[in-house]
Amino acid sequence: MEDDTRQDSMSRRHILGATAATLAAGAASHLALAQTRADVEKGEHNHSASNPGPSNKALEGLNPDSYLSPSTDRGDVEPIWYSFDLAHRRIQNGGWTRQVTQRELPSSKDLAGVNMRLTAGSYRELHWHDANQWAYMLYVGFVPAIAGHYLQNTGNDDLVFLALFKTNEFVEFSLNQWIRRLPVQMTEQHLRLTGAEIARIPDTKDNIFR
Repeated sequence: MEDDTRQDSMSRRHILGATAATLAAGAASHLALAQTRADVEKGEHNHSASNPGPSNKALEGLNPDSYLSPSTDRGDVEPIWYSFDLAHRRIQNGGWTRQVTQRELPSSKDLAGVNMRLTAGSYRELHWHDANQWAYMLYVGFVPAIAGHYLQNTGNDDLVFLALFKTNEFVEFSLNQWIRRLPVQMTEQHLRLTGAEIARIPDTKDNIFR
């Protein structure tokens, strides 16, 4: 049994050593096959860089350095921008919202953005975030009513704004969600609501409503 144990140990060391040698050889071959500036420039000056298949000319024009990369690029260069026009819009009766976070833009590790529209007479429900927020008005024909983290469009025109968060994701919770998670007795005492009235409060985020 001692001989078998010693043989098994030697076999494991042999396998581990062979694996390490294989990985080292693979890394060396990867470096040997890495792009060089001269190789990139050769490809750019002949038909190697062209794309005979279908392509999105509009996106190529907006992001030329991804379509035809600078010769100084090395390795896998992550995208450095993502258009809000590519993001899904959550449309509600009163406006819409869409967001770009690290999920859509992997290189955005410290910033997330939300683009939102409120139609005239609509509300952005009272809510809170777990990160610092800045807001930039993109389209507004009046001064909106802002109280805390509650926004009401009191004008006769639409309101469109961009909210930026110092985080890589978008997290919020609404007044409805907060109330429904408090002890019922506390809510009854402080807000003078009955248990039946509290039960009618939705346990969801309305986000935008008229």
